[in-house]
Amino acid sequence: MFIRALNVGRKMKKQKFFKITGCLLLFLVLLFPAIAATVVINDDQVTILVEPENNIVNSMTSATREILYDNGLPDGADMLSCASWDTFNREIVDDFIATDTWNVTGGECRITTQSGASSIPSMKMIFYQDLGNIPSTTIYASRTANITCTLTGDTYFGRPEILVTCTIDTVTLSPGKWWVCFQPQATEPCYWLTATMNLHYVYVSWPDAGIPKWTDGNVIWPGMNYDVAWLLTGTDSGEDVTPPVTTCVLEGVMEGGFYISDVSVTLNATDDKSGVDYTMYKIDSGEWAFYTEPFMVTANGEHTVFFYSVDNAGNIETEKSVSFTIIKPAPPISIMIQGGLGVSAMIKNTGTADLSNIEWTITVNGSMIFFGQTKSGTIPFLAAGASEKVKDFIIGFGKTGITVEAGGESANASGFVVLFLLIGVS
Repeated sequence: MFIRALNVGRKMKKQKFFKITGCLLLFLVLLFPAIAATVVINDDQVTILVEPENNIVNSMTSATREILYDNGLPDGADMLSCASWDTFNREIVDDFIATDTWNVTGGECRITTQSGASSIPSMKMIFYQDLGNIPSTTIYASRTANITCTLTGDTYFGRPEILVTCTIDTVTLSPGKWWVCFQPQATEPCYWLTATMNLHYVYVSWPDAGIPKWTDGNVIWPGMNYDVAWLLTGTDSGEDVTPPVTTCVLEGVMEGGFYISDVSVTLNATDDKSGVDYTMYKIDSGEWAFYTEPFMVTANGEHTVFFYSVDNAGNIETEKSVSFTIIKPAPPISIMIQGGLGVSAMIKNTGTADLSNIEWTITVNGSMIFFGQTKSGTIPFLAAGASEKVKDFIIGFGKTGITVEAGGESANASGFVVLFLLIGVS
């Protein structure tokens, strides 16, 4: 695993670019003296990859106090800088869902220090409200914590892991999405330990490194979707133990118990307490996918859509399914292939309704066809009962096969090519 840090997206002159690259590398080495660093230069971007010395998975469980939210134990992969000291004022906020009215009275975080010290002198817990998908720039509540520092016995990057247990004056949070920062105070550089992904986002403020408040962690570490190791403790007015409920709505033209058109599938999920986290679906024997918007099923035949949802408390809905059949009538198109100067086809609308945007393709197969093997286009409008001729100029010699496709229909013929003439079409 790697830490990807400090993505610089501005275009620079080459000389200035390499000077800044060197400064970034020096800054990183100062912060992570025991870690191997590699600088990758690609056009106008610099990515610094930092490789850890070790990769130990934490085995110490959290305290037995009432846990409101647990964001996971460290996975041994990475560290993210977060602390307030003389030269730096860095924040990393991680998201969580309050499933009810929460009275937060403390928490735990897992950190290491630059020097490998076994404790830190103080800690603040800072809460931000959510603005829809990012933290507010205004602090909702900031509490100086009474802390206990415990060594877990595990190490990361050659430094001991410190379990910091915090006790604070109560912070009341309403149900919904929030952001939290555990910020070491007046001490040496400290680093949050990252955890297995939970809600998948962090936002950072690193003004000393030119990263403004708030910058999406995915911008600095593309594709990493960092989460960090922490939990909240306190009291909750209730527990969410009920899974969400997902319904499926099919839309299309139905006739005689089956659909004669493409079918639009819409999934709607609701949850009575913590809210829906995500919905999954698959079509027939396909792969499971995250549902984000209505999708279409277009192929003729019998189909089954499988689906379920998960709420923010982790409750998983029992898998459901909806089955239906699509039998779309043949398009009202007839095709007549003709010879002569090149190959042509008469495309006719045999139905009673006007058609538009009819895509067509002419394909000529033969070992001695030198030009005009394929041609395609679109008929913008074709009235009911009307016809339109499409053509392909060819050059070649010998027997050939011809295929014409239009509006979902196809026709085949054969003939003989003499230079640019097609004769004997049948």
